[in-house]
Amino acid sequence: MKTQAIQLLEKLCTPFGIRASLSNEGNYNAVFARDAVMAGIAGLLAENQTIIDGLISSLYHFKVTQGNNGQIASNFQFDTQQVTHVSYGTLSAKIDSCTYYLIGIGLLLQEGYLQAEDWKESVHKTIELLNSIEYNKKHLVYVPRGGNWADEYPYEGYLLYDQALRLWALRLCGNSFENASWTAKANQIEETILGNYIIDPSYSTEGIKYHQVAYKRFSEKTTLPYYASGFSPIGYSTVFDLPANMLTTLVIKHEFNQGVFEWIDEVFSSKETFPSVFYPIITPTDANWEELANFYLFVFKNKPHHYHNGGIWMIWLGWAALALAQNGEDTRVQQLYDRCLHYIQQNPAFCFDEYIDSLEMQVGGVKNLGYTATGIVFMDIATHQKERLQILRKDIQLVE
Repeated sequence: MKTQAIQLLEKLCTPFGIRASLSNEGNYNAVFARDAVMAGIAGLLAENQTIIDGLISSLYHFKVTQGNNGQIASNFQFDTQQVTHVSYGTLSAKIDSCTYYLIGIGLLLQEGYLQAEDWKESVHKTIELLNSIEYNKKHLVYVPRGGNWADEYPYEGYLLYDQALRLWALRLCGNSFENASWTAKANQIEETILGNYIIDPSYSTEGIKYHQVAYKRFSEKTTLPYYASGFSPIGYSTVFDLPANMLTTLVIKHEFNQGVFEWIDEVFSSKETFPSVFYPIITPTDANWEELANFYLFVFKNKPHHYHNGGIWMIWLGWAALALAQNGEDTRVQQLYDRCLHYIQQNPAFCFDEYIDSLEMQVGGVKNLGYTATGIVFMDIATHQKERLQILRKDIQLVE
């Protein structure tokens, strides 16, 4: 499984960076910031120089196409000689392009593949951009609708996913550039996450509440067994956000993480299925169905159990494996790996498809996707080479 995934990622590597897919469907043949950095992390974990070089090329071209205010493109397209089109987000800014860019640079600097002086100005501009859109110095950034990887899912606000990525980016860059202010900011973001996204009276809820009225109203009537996906001026969301929870449990070492993993087991693993990216699934009878049904750029993909609306994504199962391993959950990692391997072996038509629908368990979306190959590499490394994960979080020890 890992060998074929690595081979696909190598095929996606070009002099301009790591393409999202071998497919020419839509703009999937472009280099996307988040896709390329994730694939590059897989290359670092697997010690694959071709993929590492692809990550370096990706970051270089995102640096030369960086906006004047520090913004990093969502993606760019290219021909044989040059970048031909740069997108910073067609309908809204992609905040996670900035954070993944910083994470990629931080990891490569940490492992000795880049020289800090060559990247200092660019990194500073992007960090200052994120600081400026924080706006009120309360340690969280507001993410517009469509502003991260789930760009056709109806949520916005102070989304946990983006806060966790920014925390990780600042921690890596603070270490790599020996910038104490960035490290201090990362620590403040971590405290703010723990104080605002844990809705459970069994755990400490000390610390400044960002939206005190909404937190009080929500916490008095609700206990969540996982980190809240986010909140906005109108209140909190109860949806389970798998990517946000897995990234948070990877970058924050906290006793609450154990309950998150137990809840996933109870709701998904005990039924011998995989966690979907968002849960519960939005159906035509739900109040926010109309909002979801009208939110797409090219074609509607989010019918129930599909795509962002209940789809199962190997990339996020891969991040789950990394988070589980980081938290010492080796048995759960092995179970997840075995279940994924069994699914692939039982589905000969599997071709690194974008997602699996959570009702019929049929593959869907674009084929030969780097995202999917990356997730498989993550799972394999977390299962068989756990010691390699130390490069992700050198500031904390892996839990045994």
